[in-house]
Amino acid sequence: MLIIFGFILKEKYYTMGYMQIAEEISQLIKSVYPVIYLETGEKARAIEQLKSIAKQNGLLFFVWSASSGLRPDHLDGSYYRSRDPEMMLMTLLEILKPRKNADIPEGLFVLQNFEKYMYDQGVTRVFLDLINRIRNTKSTVVIISHEYYLPKNIAVESAHVKPVF
Repeated sequence: MLIIFGFILKEKYYTMGYMQIAEEISQLIKSVYPVIYLETGEKARAIEQLKSIAKQNGLLFFVWSASSGLRPDHLDGSYYRSRDPEMMLMTLLEILKPRKNADIPEGLFVLQNFEKYMYDQGVTRVFLDLINRIRNTKSTVVIISHEYYLPKNIAVESAHVKPVF
């Protein structure tokens, strides 16, 4: 697990502002981290930064919340039954499914307050399937929450980013 911004990384303590975080997240995406955990209370600001990062890196951009479901950046509506976390993950697996004679689409998938669903073994299993699908691609799942929680088997696949001001 890579730990950045406000916690120990190889016995050193790092803090960064939002511009440095945007640069670091962009680097993590280029370094093919499948999961980035952004621990912040400023969700709207973080989502705007992530949308900009997705555009700069030529990635599709999706945002999920339990109240709105999974929404592509350019659409107002959400995918069918995507408010349910497990169904949303299944939808992501379908979006990222290899197609005949086509590249797998690459995207930045922002999940708001998703940590509370990681206690469910079914959700965790499908999330691991998603990690396996996007491993070694530029596709990245970013979990945004005000507190950090990931099961150990997912934490080892992730980078933890925490702004400190």
